[in-house]
Amino acid sequence: MLDRIRSVLRTVWRHSLSSVYALLPPTDAAEQTKASWARPIDSLAAVPAAYQEFFGRLLAGGRAFPYTVLTPSYQGFLHRATEKLVCDLEDEICILHRHAGAFEAHRYPLEGISHVEARTSYWIPASRLPA
Repeated sequence: MLDRIRSVLRTVWRHSLSSVYALLPPTDAAEQTKASWARPIDSLAAVPAAYQEFFGRLLAGGRAFPYTVLTPSYQGFLHRATEKLVCDLEDEICILHRHAGAFEAHRYPLEGISHVEARTSYWIPASRLPA
């Protein structure tokens, strides 16, 4: 029985070494965490391809590039949120949700916003919870 398990493990190990994942550079936990952080987008050239058309039309009239923040999709983490691009368009906030190469835009007029919620989730071991 043990020999059979060892054989299966060797096969899986050989397969993983020859897979595409073995060709990717290894990243440590800190690099994976940093990849999940929101980051500002400063120019049209830095905008992901899925949103290029939206920004092309937005900037066509000579408008300055708006303050824009990209929130990644958290690839590789336990939860998977969709990628979002948040733009400050002077009188409104525009949030672009990415879905399979396309996006959906949601616009919120600033005068209609009464508050903003921010949420952070974190894990606390059960041993540290109060009794």
